[in-house]
Amino acid sequence: MAEAKEVEKIETIFDHGVSEEELELLFMEKFSRQYYTDTHIKSNQELATIDIVKLYLLRGDRKTAEKYAKKLDPRTAFSLLVHD
Repeated sequence: MAEAKEVEKIETIFDHGVSEEELELLFMEKFSRQYYTDTHIKSNQELATIDIVKLYLLRGDRKTAEKYAKKLDPRTAFSLLVHD
């Protein structure tokens, strides 16, 4: 009997309580979690983490933004945090 492959859950802005207003500010549109997952990040945790960093910067929570930025390539993290 073949073992079922466990699907890795992608952490997204929707796991962080993103509001409709924040979606508009970040992406200039509102959309569902399913649409975001299927069309924007396409199961790419790095893209999802970039959006989480942007969300926390938008909220003025630099400490949490930096926590998530540490999961990214250093150049990407630097670019996000410098342009805050």
